[in-house]
Amino acid sequence: MAFVAAYSWHQSQTGPAPVAVAKVYRVELFVSDDAGFGQGVGAQPRYSVLVDGVLQSSANISLPAFTPIELIIVNNDTRTNPASDDMGAVDGAVGGKVVFNYTNDGRTYGSVPLSSVPADQLSHTFTIPQLGVSIPVTPFSVVVAHLYFDKTGTFYWMCWCPCGYEAMVTPGWMSGQVTVHAP
Repeated sequence: MAFVAAYSWHQSQTGPAPVAVAKVYRVELFVSDDAGFGQGVGAQPRYSVLVDGVLQSSANISLPAFTPIELIIVNNDTRTNPASDDMGAVDGAVGGKVVFNYTNDGRTYGSVPLSSVPADQLSHTFTIPQLGVSIPVTPFSVVVAHLYFDKTGTFYWMCWCPCGYEAMVTPGWMSGQVTVHAP
């Protein structure tokens, strides 16, 4: 998670330094499809957060309020999960759409802005019900969503697609908390 500055040049490159016109907070989530759950339970999917180049638990995610957020979800899970059509709708993203980048073998095969995904193509969601956010995630893809929160607090996040009971009820796997704090 990090701030990324967008710059605007007012003069040639030999002029004054660039002036920041907006700060965008970037958060990267990764979905693995073969995380060992233990206790006699087979592999389960799991969200992790990339922080300073290291994957960490997604049990507690911290995001700034009143700041543009770029959410990037890298899904390495190739499976689809049982879902209803309403689970595929994009909710709470700026502009009502997210960009799906379909990947395979480390290569991108298309970049498509969509406002919904058919139920039979869903792998997971990143959903924060109290903030009206639901971002559908397709198998083996990179999903980019832009978010903006105008209130602070601690909220529950979850994967809305039934993707493994143990993972869905265990914080840091397919559920957890999002704390939206003052910038």
